[in-house]
Amino acid sequence: MEGTNINANAPPKATWEFVCLPKIEGGLGVIDLEKQNKALLTKNLHKFFNKKDLPWVHLIWEKHYKNGKLPNNIRKGSFWWRDYIKLLSRLKM
Repeated sequence: MEGTNINANAPPKATWEFVCLPKIEGGLGVIDLEKQNKALLTKNLHKFFNKKDLPWVHLIWEKHYKNGKLPNNIRKGSFWWRDYIKLLSRLKM
């Protein structure tokens, strides 16, 4: 039962990249949640900076950024917002 021991020093049976390949390409079709999360956060940043007509976008702009500028100190805000700010370099405006 060596395969069930998570503390075994044996190398993994497959790489994560292989596991995430689509089934048609020989992988298992598992979604890479880290990439999926970054994609969804980037999508929300796009909505935020383009001031889409959404209640949460209006709320944040009106409550925190009335002057239309983001603060220089990105350490402020919730851990969710800090995750968004980390992805700013990926968003091309």
